[in-house]
Amino acid sequence: MTPRYFEDFRPGDSFAYGDEPVTRESIMEFARAYDPEPFHLDEARARESIFGGLIASGLHVAALWRRMNVAAFPDIANEGSPGWDEVRWLAPVRPDDRLTVNSRVLETRLLKSRPGIGLVRFFHSITDQEGAARMSITANLFVRCRPAEG
Repeated sequence: MTPRYFEDFRPGDSFAYGDEPVTRESIMEFARAYDPEPFHLDEARARESIFGGLIASGLHVAALWRRMNVAAFPDIANEGSPGWDEVRWLAPVRPDDRLTVNSRVLETRLLKSRPGIGLVRFFHSITDQEGAARMSITANLFVRCRPAEG
């Protein structure tokens, strides 16, 4: 597998990927372990909430996005991330939704403080089976530059 280096990303590049089913069981399993709110765990209490039914934790949706992102780009010369600039939960994710991702490169720049490394800034839109946006993330990634040949 040929690595994708910093030079392989340009502002405006976009990528569509993923097909992640969300089940009632996965929502509840994640919630039991990491986010035990009643609207993630108890269908009766969830119906009484402002959501009107069981929903996935936003952290669960972020974890699903991350898994789809890594699976779609296993070849990036990744050097880690300085973090996410913005995360928005736009609409609840419910049992039987199927999530996909559209990622767009917003910016690329070489790092003065770390020669041989660039920053790639992405906007990720996580959508459901109808194409409705459920979550968005603006995230940064450190990516190695292509090694000099010789």
